[in-house]
Amino acid sequence: MFGLPFGIAMGVLVKLDGEPWFGAAFMAASGIPFGLGMAWWGAGRRRDRQRNEADIPPDLLPEARRIASTTEVPNDPNLRSAAARLAERELAGTTRHRLLRILGGGLMLVATIAAAVHGSWWAVLYGACAAGLIFDTWILPRRLRRRIDRLRTD
Repeated sequence: MFGLPFGIAMGVLVKLDGEPWFGAAFMAASGIPFGLGMAWWGAGRRRDRQRNEADIPPDLLPEARRIASTTEVPNDPNLRSAAARLAERELAGTTRHRLLRILGGGLMLVATIAAAVHGSWWAVLYGACAAGLIFDTWILPRRLRRRIDRLRTD
C-alpha cells in the first residue's frame, strides 16, 4: 500500500532536485520496494508491541506506556513493574540490530557529505535521518537502561 506512493514521491523529488529523468525513474523504481519494506517493518513493530503488552492489564496499559517513556516514578508497585517491563522490551528491540544500524548510519553520513558536495538540499534530509539513526542506536538504549534502573530501585 505504501510502496507505490513512496516510490512516486521519491521520483518526483529527485526530478525536482534537477536530476535527469533516468535518475528519477531509478529512484521511483527503487523507492517502491523500500516503501513496501518500511510498511512491512512497521506492521511487524505493531505486532511486536501488541505481543509485548499482552501480559499487562488493560487498565494499567495507557499509564504504563506513558511512565515507561517519562521521568516520573509512580508509587504504585504494579504500575512501576508494568512500566519497567515495557521499557525492558523496548530496550531489547533497540539493541536487536545494532551493527546494521551503525553501518546504515555510516552510509547515510557518507551520502550526506556526497550530496552536500554536489550542492543538493537533500543533504539536510540525509543528515536528519542519520542523526535519528545515531540517536536510536547510541542514546536511546542508555536512556532506557537508566529508566529501568529508576523504576526497579526507587
